[in-house]
Amino acid sequence: MPQMLRPELEHWYVVPFLRKTIVQFLKLKGLSQKDIAFLLGITPPAISQYLNNKRAILLEKQCPAASKKIKAIIDKRISQKQNEELNLFKLQAEVLRELEEKKLICKIHKAIDGFEECDAERK
Repeated sequence: MPQMLRPELEHWYVVPFLRKTIVQFLKLKGLSQKDIAFLLGITPPAISQYLNNKRAILLEKQCPAASKKIKAIIDKRISQKQNEELNLFKLQAEVLRELEEKKLICKIHKAIDGFEECDAERK
């Protein structure tokens, strides 16, 4: 199987994990699945799959340390925005940018796709 490009990795693994983490956080805050689906622009069944660990589970299994760091980043960013309206699309973009800066994307890419060296690490 050919190796994935980084945008593919982000699309198939990282963004779903970000959404799952955001969904879990919002559910703990008392929002309904329907409201969360509306805020994220995805379907209520997708919310159900995130909450029941039927979607976005590979990243947690193959990169437990990275998944913990991602959860911490999201928790921190959401906590910082308590007094302003939460733009979830902007939040996802900010988290992806931070993962890039901290080279976590490279670690995830190596763990999931078997990359030995990442171009972004050489910079």
